[in-house]
Amino acid sequence: MILVADSGSTKTDWLALDKQQQFSFSTIGFNPMIHAEAFISEHIGYNEALTQMGEKIEAVYFFGAGCSHPERNLKVENALRVHFPLSQIHVRHDLDAAVIALCQGKPGIACIIGTGSNSVYFDGEKHHKKVLSLGYVLGDEAGGVYFGKQLLKDYFYHQLPEVLLHSWKERFESDEEVLLKRVYNEESPNRFLASFAVLLSEHRSHAYTQQLLKEGFAAFFAVHVACFERHKDVPVHFVGSIAINFREELASVASAFGCTVGRFVQKPIQELGHYLLQNPL
Repeated sequence: MILVADSGSTKTDWLALDKQQQFSFSTIGFNPMIHAEAFISEHIGYNEALTQMGEKIEAVYFFGAGCSHPERNLKVENALRVHFPLSQIHVRHDLDAAVIALCQGKPGIACIIGTGSNSVYFDGEKHHKKVLSLGYVLGDEAGGVYFGKQLLKDYFYHQLPEVLLHSWKERFESDEEVLLKRVYNEESPNRFLASFAVLLSEHRSHAYTQQLLKEGFAAFFAVHVACFERHKDVPVHFVGSIAINFREELASVASAFGCTVGRFVQKPIQELGHYLLQNPL
């Protein structure tokens, strides 16, 4: 039996499977750029049904945000080994998972727009990156954290439209000092910032929301899609909560950049699991 994990910064989907059966699990998301090894191990352990699979698992395939450097990947590997000591453990970047689930072996650009954002060009054989992923402080254009930061700044600067401000006060903390402390002291600040993006779904048709989405998606395409020479020649695919929720707005911006939108996949875990069962790394 193999165990596959698809981890964003907010949520991790897990799938244990063999040719006869499969079991699904869920934990919070892990990002080794932010989270310590002990934190990752501890929070995996909170799902007892998952960790009880232990000795049944022959191989673990963990695809995660932030897993693009050997040092960070080792943190995740060590955390996993606590719970799956007899397993072969493979830690890969979440873009690798996106390519498998979205491109299906054909040339294309695989994009992640969830809590954070990223992209990669797949030529049918190899992956190609053009720009560095800068994370939630400097990058993650069009991700939930990007939009959350814009909303939070507009809240502090008293620039939120009245209807969004009303929703904010009903749903979120209003004390500015408390909010600032949470921004700079939260254990997972990217998840905290991204939590505000729910206002965009609630007020999707508002002119403020539409403008914010347009600007965010345009920033993503300018940096993470147009950087590839063939961005107008191959389909541009998407995975992630923001991409799924705002696919119409995203498709409109894609068209403005001369791009052809391809597949939208909400949860790639099933495709990942069955691919790896047939094609072990």
